[in-house]
Amino acid sequence: MTANAADAISYPQKAATRDTVEFWITVAIGATGAVGTTTVDDPQFTITRTGVGTYNLTFPAGQRAFFDFMLQAADATPTAASFVLTALSATAGTATIVAINGTAAAEIESGSTLSIKLTVASRA
Repeated sequence: MTANAADAISYPQKAATRDTVEFWITVAIGATGAVGTTTVDDPQFTITRTGVGTYNLTFPAGQRAFFDFMLQAADATPTAASFVLTALSATAGTATIVAINGTAAAEIESGSTLSIKLTVASRA
């Protein structure tokens, strides 16, 4: 028998959203990629620049963590084109992301806004 979406009610322990919490942070990026003003802030979720295009994140520990990134670039040709999650420990509540352009780390332009949504699951 093939499972389908209607079968989900039969398996509540497998629900994808069970015991999850979402955290949001939106920060203005200043000169040299510096973390500036936080416009949407969750005090349990922090971001710190540690090097060229590299940011450390701290958040409440859980069993799993899932990230969504959105960059509102300051101009039409941003230096940082995407983000790579280079380290993650959901159980410690830490992660590192790197802004990249092609294959190299790149600074996010001053005047850009970085938004991150984090979903932490307390169950595996």
